[in-house]
Amino acid sequence: MFKNRIEEIKRLECAQTLFHKKIKHEKFEKKVLGNILDQPDLFRMSAPPFQMRGMIHSYAKKGLAFAFTAAVASTVAFNLFYVIPRAKKYEEFFKNYDPYTRMKEICSEGTGYMHTCPKDLALMYEAKGKKIAPL
Repeated sequence: MFKNRIEEIKRLECAQTLFHKKIKHEKFEKKVLGNILDQPDLFRMSAPPFQMRGMIHSYAKKGLAFAFTAAVASTVAFNLFYVIPRAKKYEEFFKNYDPYTRMKEICSEGTGYMHTCPKDLALMYEAKGKKIAPL
């Protein structure tokens, strides 16, 4: 019986200290945090708390979005500033290009530049003993 009484007293003391701690905590909240909690605009204007979870995923998402945007932008820039102007230059060049006149220009310069001109080929065939049609 005496042992039960001691256990009961200990239990009551423990409950009493917990109760006092709770009251002290509530008083602290009312005294210190009460003014802050009564101002709802303060929390709307403050910065969000520091992110503690999922940081690598959020950085990866941002990095992937940046990489995709940079890839698309560089592709568009390369196409606009290099490919399209080059295609226009080629188109303009081949509008006025005549391969037969260019062949005549090359063959008139001599055999140093191009050794497959018709006259040179005719001479090579004659040297080998093959007959060709007259030029």
